[in-house]
Amino acid sequence: MSPPNTEPAPALKVRQLNSLQYLRAIAAMMIVFTHGWDQLPWLKDRMPDITQSGVDLFFVISGFIMVYVTAKPGSSALHFFKLRIIRIVPLYWLYTFATAGLILILPQLFKTSVFTVPHFIQSLLFIPHWSPSGSLSPLILLGWTLNYEMFFYAMFAIAMVASTTRRVPITVAMLLVLPLVGLFVSFEGNAAGEFYSNDIILEFVFGMMLAQAFLKGAVDRVGVIGGGILIAAGAIGLCIGGYHLESPRALIFGVPAALIVAGALSIEASRYVPKMQPFLLLGDASYSIYLAHLFPIALLRFGWGRLMLPTDGLGPVLTFLAIALLGGALAGVASYLLLERPMLERIRQPQSRRLPNVIAARATAGSNIAP
Repeated sequence: MSPPNTEPAPALKVRQLNSLQYLRAIAAMMIVFTHGWDQLPWLKDRMPDITQSGVDLFFVISGFIMVYVTAKPGSSALHFFKLRIIRIVPLYWLYTFATAGLILILPQLFKTSVFTVPHFIQSLLFIPHWSPSGSLSPLILLGWTLNYEMFFYAMFAIAMVASTTRRVPITVAMLLVLPLVGLFVSFEGNAAGEFYSNDIILEFVFGMMLAQAFLKGAVDRVGVIGGGILIAAGAIGLCIGGYHLESPRALIFGVPAALIVAGALSIEASRYVPKMQPFLLLGDASYSIYLAHLFPIALLRFGWGRLMLPTDGLGPVLTFLAIALLGGALAGVASYLLLERPMLERIRQPQSRRLPNVIAARATAGSNIAP
């Protein structure tokens, strides 16, 4: 009789997943593209807004990572939520203050953003509210996704308080209730009700379910070929979804995004994912890219208009998009290297001395995930 296997389960080893880093880089650049697309009426008439689905990729990845980094025993709800606040809040507040200053000083750079004190405070506190322009958006327009992220983190932390081992089904149950209530109750005019009952919140559930499958080794059996098929099916699904924007977002973008993440994880499980430093850097910088890219795009739109350059035709459109993508990436990487990373290192330094190596490693593994 062979001795019992006392090795820890491989699926519970928390490590950086290169495939998810690459997907984060792709998702960030998709969002840069969609905001470049938004400046070009000629292109908007000819191409649906498919690349907005970068947000959906982020949400699925976020759902996965939150389960993945809390998979080992000893996870604390308070420590988890503290890490998420450290990860999200400082840089977001910095950019919110910067946006407020620019709106007051250079309002011509902004199409719809308006500064009011209530709008500013609610934005800082991640409270869904109607903006002065009438949208459910904070001062940084794309910060609406972070309102969802912070809500998800809060629900996940509450579930961990109730039971760390059952944190996933408890969180899933809480997240499922909201869209279900929205099917039977009208929240028209109620900012929080309309916001949190949106089916997009189910995309966190998709990611959590993928994490459960990944940790149990179920994804391993799909293989490289199967993973490639899933990614291709997901990409096709996103393209089709772009022509059905009136349908539930979790269906048209969330399900394809989940297929892409599942395919990438299947390839990762087969260890066919090499390290490519430029793309890993973009993945690390994806949060900064997300927050910073609107500034160079606003400057580009302003300068393009002042120079009276054309926005019709393939040549001008491709030139504008190329500059927007390059500017968004460079601004994001600069923000990551000069602001985000030094700021996070300074904040984490006191606590890192007190944390065991395995906890610190897990904190690092999940630290870079944000839309």
